[in-house]
Amino acid sequence: MGWSVELKSDRIITEEEITVIVNELPKEFSFPLGNSKQPWGWSTGADISIPEDNKLKLSGSYGVSGNIAERFVEYITTQLEESGHIIIIQYSW
Repeated sequence: MGWSVELKSDRIITEEEITVIVNELPKEFSFPLGNSKQPWGWSTGADISIPEDNKLKLSGSYGVSGNIAERFVEYITTQLEESGHIIIIQYSW
């Protein structure tokens, strides 16, 4: 079973901001073979993409689900808010 969440910001979310966040992800949120930038976004414990300038999409499957998925979303949201973004979480399970 998969899940996805969109984080909507009051301003543009840049690739550079997300790259910094991805590079500093805790091990529990990281892909076992290492996080990497892909043409569509970032491959981590869950996928991260920027579908629109002010939206970040997080999606995952069984490997990162339930409580881990909730903590993953909370971590990414907190990192963006600490950078000055005002975030609205839009769930889509």
